Amino acid sequence: TIMKSFLSIFFLCVSYTYCIGQTKNSNNMTYYKNNEPRDYSKMIYSLSVNSMDCEFVVKVDDVLAFKQEQGSGGSTTFKLNQFILNNGEHTVEVEMYPLHGKHVLGDAEVILTFHRYPKNDMANSYDSFKTVKSYILNEAGEVINDISNMKRYSFSATFQATGLPIGNMGWKNSVTLQKENQAKLHKELYNEYRKIHAILKNKDLDAFLELTRPREELIDFTNCFRDIDRKARLNGINNMINAKGAILSELPEIHETHMLFEANGKLVTLLDNNNRAIIQFVSEQNNSMKNQILFKFYRKDNNSMLEVIN
Repeated sequence: TIMKSFLSIFFLCVSYTYCIGQTKNSNNMTYYKNNEPRDYSKMIYSLSVNSMDCEFVVKVDDVLAFKQEQGSGGSTTFKLNQFILNNGEHTVEVEMYPLHGKHVLGDAEVILTFHRYPKNDMANSYDSFKTVKSYILNEAGEVINDISNMKRYSFSATFQATGLPIGNMGWKNSVTLQKENQAKLHKELYNEYRKIHAILKNKDLDAFLELTRPREELIDFTNCFRDIDRKARLNGINNMINAKGAILSELPEIHETHMLFEANGKLVTLLDNNNRAIIQFVSEQNNSMKNQILFKFYRKDNNSMLEVIN
């Protein structure tokens, strides 16, 4: 349905990708075919989030991975490889907030389930290896961390990743943007957002793919994509750009925006005065229903321009 397509935009933008070497599919849409060999025995990590009666954000190694602002609960699963990037210990943090119109968390709860599997053997080797809950029970089964009267609650979990594809490290070794001249960086970042907004307004799929190429190459590599994965990502991007029942909001003025840093200052994005992404699609049927499209930028080295990497 129109509304279902509209609500899926944000999730599609953070979950999948495609890659390099231009080709055309049967619908004359561009996708990138990667000719580099892939080791499909490498591990894929994912996270399932089940929530009830709260809004929440999920951060992976200080990078926003998922944000729930609408609805009272549900379940979602997304891949972690494009956030963790390398083997070793990683941290997932959840911040919980009351539902809109409420002042305390009440019966809110969030449950995290971590999964892993070899890319080439998901059916037989799928391993749900860890579960972490927002509530803590004692031996008698009683909750010992009552959050019902809290306005905010956070909890975290760590896990060890092994067997990841190693090579593309994304922003791990990039410039710490938070140390740069902030006014100059803000202006440069805003100009990049103007390019994105113009591309989306013109529904220019090829230009969008080219502008987000570093991000797509990274996600393709870390998730050991096959062509079927790239085609699925392309369809998701195309559906976002040409979404029925969704209107692209005007870009706010630069003085109505502020920067938000992630990944210990190596990533930066722009938010509006309501702390929302400045690229938004609004439902034609309900203008209070807005989907935010986040773009995280990095600078590969001191001589590089800002590029979308997450």
